[in-house]
Amino acid sequence: MNYEDVQKVSNAAKAKSNLVNTNFFKYFIRAIMAGFFIDVAMIYSNVVGNVFSKTMPEWGKFMGALVFSIAVLLISFVGGELFTGNNMVVMQETKQDLYGNEYIEGTCQGKLSSGEAKALAQKMMQQLGGTVLMDSKGIWEKDAFVAYGYTNGIKKARKIDGTWLNLTVSFRYNAEKDETRILFGSPLINVDF
Repeated sequence: MNYEDVQKVSNAAKAKSNLVNTNFFKYFIRAIMAGFFIDVAMIYSNVVGNVFSKTMPEWGKFMGALVFSIAVLLISFVGGELFTGNNMVVMQETKQDLYGNEYIEGTCQGKLSSGEAKALAQKMMQQLGGTVLMDSKGIWEKDAFVAYGYTNGIKKARKIDGTWLNLTVSFRYNAEKDETRILFGSPLINVDF
């Protein structure tokens, strides 16, 4: 995903979050409407599939899939709210620090080991086509672990010690809550983690 795509997802997340917070009734009606379209399409898809099941089963499957896809198009035309689309967009609402760097935030229970933190950072960066280039010497320092990486998919980058970096994953353990705060940002995270 390149920077423009991440920005579009971020803007969509902010719009969905704003809709839920300002007009929950409208959001709720859109969700009911989307569910209705999916239910009707599923019923119609099964009917079409059964009509062709004995004579031409391959056409029954094709027509069933075609009919079901019409429901998805109707949902997008009327602005329905599907749970799966909201997971992709709202759960990844990005935030900005004072310098305009984008990041997403999450938590996990307990404290990750250094190996677990490094493996998770690598996995997160691989989702954007990147890799970990440097980290906190592979150990936790004062309940914090930071990993830096690079991907060609994001244009913004900073050069540190001769290495171009545009991905940051930070982990901060909170012993009081027994949870680890995780920030994933680009190009660098300039917030207190």
